[in-house]
Amino acid sequence: MRQLTALALLLSAVCCVQASIFSVGHAGGINQRNGKIRFENVISDAANAWNSRRSRYQVPTKGYYVLSFHALSRPNQAVTLSLKVNNQEKAAAYGDGSGYHTASNSVILFLERRDTISLHVASGDIHESGKRDRNYVTLSGFLLPTPSGVPRPASPSFSSGSPGSGAGSGGGGFSFGSPAAAAAPAGASEEEEVFSALKPEAGGGGPN
Repeated sequence: MRQLTALALLLSAVCCVQASIFSVGHAGGINQRNGKIRFENVISDAANAWNSRRSRYQVPTKGYYVLSFHALSRPNQAVTLSLKVNNQEKAAAYGDGSGYHTASNSVILFLERRDTISLHVASGDIHESGKRDRNYVTLSGFLLPTPSGVPRPASPSFSSGSPGSGAGSGGGGFSFGSPAAAAAPAGASEEEEVFSALKPEAGGGGPN
């Protein structure tokens, strides 16, 4: 009986994880107001929780999530990425502007059901392939199987002034350094997302 119970718990955890996996790629535009990246390719979305119109993932099941994100900077234009939950930054990544450098990071966060996850350009410019099926810019996540009774962690404090943020980064192009907007109350109407195409790259070169 104990073996059957353990097996049932294991299957339940596996099913839960399988239903909370997503991965998107290929930056197709930027929201000029808040730097949010619009992704063109939904690589995987087990719970059908990715909102392409708003370019964000809405958490279907609460728990601890592993989130990772990546992008390429442009030559002479460093880039800072901002991973946001409910429009609040939770992690950032910096890519040097001395060439095509990777801005990349990962984090484990406790998320509640209906929390939203999005990736933003905080400053600088990103490079994306001219091939639609190639993904230089990506955002991915999955739910960790967690024993029952594990408490939600205390909210950490985040300090400003990370490398590459704000006007001091030396990066051109998109510059978004304003304080994070507060999350909209449940049921409140939201502004329509307006995305602009990525700016043409000087010289038209770079990885394709």
